Amino acid sequence: MTWIDLVWTVLGALALGLIVYAWAVEPYRIRISRLDIGIPNLSDSLDGFTICHLSDLHIGRFGRLERKLARILSTVDADLCLITGDLLSAPDGVEPLAQVLAGLRPKHGIFAVLGNSEHDPWMPGASVADDLAKHGIRVLINECTYLSLDGTGLSIAGVDDPFLGLDDPGRALAGCRSGSVKILLAHSPDVLANLGAHAPDVILAGHTHGGQICIPFLGALWTHCRYDLKISAGYYGPHRLSRIAGGHLAHTQMYISSGLGGSGVRARFLCRPEVAILRLKTSRA
Repeated sequence: MTWIDLVWTVLGALALGLIVYAWAVEPYRIRISRLDIGIPNLSDSLDGFTICHLSDLHIGRFGRLERKLARILSTVDADLCLITGDLLSAPDGVEPLAQVLAGLRPKHGIFAVLGNSEHDPWMPGASVADDLAKHGIRVLINECTYLSLDGTGLSIAGVDDPFLGLDDPGRALAGCRSGSVKILLAHSPDVLANLGAHAPDVILAGHTHGGQICIPFLGALWTHCRYDLKISAGYYGPHRLSRIAGGHLAHTQMYISSGLGGSGVRARFLCRPEVAILRLKTSRA
């Protein structure tokens, strides 16, 4: 064997190893991401309030990934669980989803928004929200709900899928209580393009899957967004969001989940699936 043959053999083995890793290893290496989000003048009763943020589960059956996720979630202690769309990949995924979430018992419930997967032609349409409600998951569709907590409150607004242009953040946020901390749930970060003058305290989103396949020094190759916002996953502060949205979001912060499952292709490289644990903390105004 010549040295050229040896090089090609090594490169071929490396490529095969990377393919096996991306398909069979990393998609199941769920990580728990923890982040404190500072809110100016946060009330004492909300200081330390913990949110379990899930996104893009794409559940159609109770398989290997779902079993592992269920085990992880059974160890999570959270005040609230918020899911930013693409919960299902098939109409019969509701029961497996309920199995996954069975061990997660947030003190103040589970809220979700719909993603583009819930609008696929083979999905049961509007009945998805009703089916999820039977399992304790309240779906917010361009509306807001209010949690009263020890003399203060938390407004949770949710929009229909921004990727498909179904979001109405103005309508959703109009229902929030004045003076409350406002969290906006949106499946896609595309919601930034339609915010206008509305500025919630926190936006939670998903949809991008973090790119799924990331290249060293280049990051995500594709985020599947409607608009070219050049954001993929993780935390984004007010200054950067203002630049992205083309407006002044004085205090709005965003967290984009890398997601958990995959739509059709579940391969991942340098982009592990995640469960995000976000803790609200008081900060200086």
